[in-house]
Amino acid sequence: MIEVARLAKSFIGRRGRSKTLVKAVTDVSFVAKDGRITALLGPNGAGKTTTLRVLATLMQADQGTATVGGFDVAANPVAVRTELGVLSDARGLYTRLTARENVLYYADLRRVPRAECASRLAMLADLLDMRDLLERRTDGFSTGERMKVALARALIHDPRHLILDEPTNGLDVTSTRAMRRLLRHLRDQGKCLLFSTHIMQEVEQLCDEIVIVAHGQTVAHGTAPDLCTAAGTDNLEDAFVQLDGKSANDMLLVRDIALPLNFTGEQRRNESWEKRKFPQTRMGLAAQLRQTFLDAQDYSERWADYEKKKPDTFSKADDKKGPPSPPKRDLRLEALLPYLLGKKSIVLAAREPSDLETAVGLAQQFKLRFVLNHVSHSQPVLDYVASLKVPVIVGPIYENPKNYERYDAVYKLPGELYKRGVKIAFASYDAHAVRNLPYAAGYATAFGLPHDEALKAITLNPAEIWGVADQLGSLDVGKTANVVVADGDPLDVKTDVKRIFIAGRQVPMTSRQTVLRDRYSAK
Repeated sequence: MIEVARLAKSFIGRRGRSKTLVKAVTDVSFVAKDGRITALLGPNGAGKTTTLRVLATLMQADQGTATVGGFDVAANPVAVRTELGVLSDARGLYTRLTARENVLYYADLRRVPRAECASRLAMLADLLDMRDLLERRTDGFSTGERMKVALARALIHDPRHLILDEPTNGLDVTSTRAMRRLLRHLRDQGKCLLFSTHIMQEVEQLCDEIVIVAHGQTVAHGTAPDLCTAAGTDNLEDAFVQLDGKSANDMLLVRDIALPLNFTGEQRRNESWEKRKFPQTRMGLAAQLRQTFLDAQDYSERWADYEKKKPDTFSKADDKKGPPSPPKRDLRLEALLPYLLGKKSIVLAAREPSDLETAVGLAQQFKLRFVLNHVSHSQPVLDYVASLKVPVIVGPIYENPKNYERYDAVYKLPGELYKRGVKIAFASYDAHAVRNLPYAAGYATAFGLPHDEALKAITLNPAEIWGVADQLGSLDVGKTANVVVADGDPLDVKTDVKRIFIAGRQVPMTSRQTVLRDRYSAK
C-alpha cells in the first residue's frame, strides 16, 4: 500500500535576476491500495510528477508524509526502493547494451540472484512479447520497444509496488494493449500500481481508483462512477473538467447553452456597403432570419420523411428503385434544430421597443424558447415585457440613458422588472468586467430592487435560467460547494473578499496584483 498525507514541496525558481518560490505541491493526500490500479490525474503543472518523485525517493518533501509498503520514504529510503519498481517518463536505456544486458544490469544493482534473473526475465519477455528484442542493442529501438525494456527493468526484482509516469505515452495500439494486459496481470497478483496519465479512456477501462490533483492539491479521490456522480456528468472526461480547469474553456459547465439573436441594429448600421452581411433595416433582418428558420424546418421535415421511407424500401427485396437517397447534409441548418424543437434557448437582444416587438414576434412564430437581453431602454413597454413571462438579462447597468430618458432610467430597470414579476439576471458582457457584477446589483438596490432579489440576480436566478440550479446558485445541500466569504455586504463596493472555495476547495487569493496592492496601500 502507498499512503500520502498532506504532502508539500516547493522549489526556488528564477525569473530574470529575481528568485521566486514555486509551490509544486501544497496539499496532496491519497491512498493506493494493494491489488488495485490507482490513477493520478491532473493538468500539466498540477504536481503529479513531483509527487511520484517524492515516492520514488528521488527528492524529499518539505512537509507531510509518504509511505510505501509501510516504510517512510524519508526515514527509510533503501527499504522503499526494495519495495518499489519505477517506470519514469524518461526510459533511460543504455544504447550500447542489449535489452537483456540492460535488464540484468539493473538486476545486479537490485542484488537479485542470477538464478532467479533468468526465470523472471523469461516470464517478463513472454508477458511483454519481447523475446525477439532480448539480444538486440537498444540503440534504434522504437518508443514501444524502449517501453518494454524499461518496464522489464522496473519489474525484474519483483516489487510489490509499481509507479508508472505516463506509461503509454507515444505507444502504438499493439504496445498499449500489451501494457494494459501486463498491468491487469500485476493487479491480479495483488500488487499496488500507481500511474499518471492524461488519457481518460485508459483510466476508465483500467483503473480501480482515481486521484485528481490540481494546483498542487488533491481535489477528488474515488472510483470513476463516484467522480462522475460528484460532477453531475455521465463520463469521466467531463468530470475531470468539472473538478478542475486552468482555462476558461476547461471550466465550462454547459457548452452551447443558447443561441444569441441580435436585433440591436449594430450589425446592419456599422457595416460598409461592400462588406455588408446583414440587411440594413429591421424588417429586412427579420425576413432573413425567418427564411433561415423556414429552411431549417423544411430540412428537418425532409430528413424525417427519409427516415420513415427508408425501412419500407429496405423491406421490399424486389424494389427496383433501391433505397432512397438521403437529403444533402447542411450543418448550418442542423445547428438550428435544437432551438426549433425547444431543447435550447434563444437569447433575443433588443435595445429599442420596436426592435423588441419584432424579435419577439419572430420567436413566437416559430415557438422558440427565449430569454430577453439588452432591454435597458425599453421602459415604455415594460408591461409588454412582463406579459411575455420570460427571464430578462439586465446590463450593463452603467449605460448612459438616452437623451429623452430620465437620469435613472437604466438604474431603475431591474427594480421595475421585479415589480412586474419578471425574473432577472445581471450580465457583465465582458470577462474583465465580471468583478463589477455585485456592484451593478448594488446600484439597482438603490433604485428599487430589494437586496435579496439583487443577490439572487447574480447567483440563483442565472443558474435557474440556464438549467444548472441543481448544481449551482445557492448553498443548498447536495449542490457544488462554490462559496465566497467576504467581510461585509457582498453588494457594497467597500467589501473585501477574504476566501473563495470552488467545489469545496479553497482557491489561492494571492496574485501579483494583490501583492502590489498590499505593498503600496500599507505606505
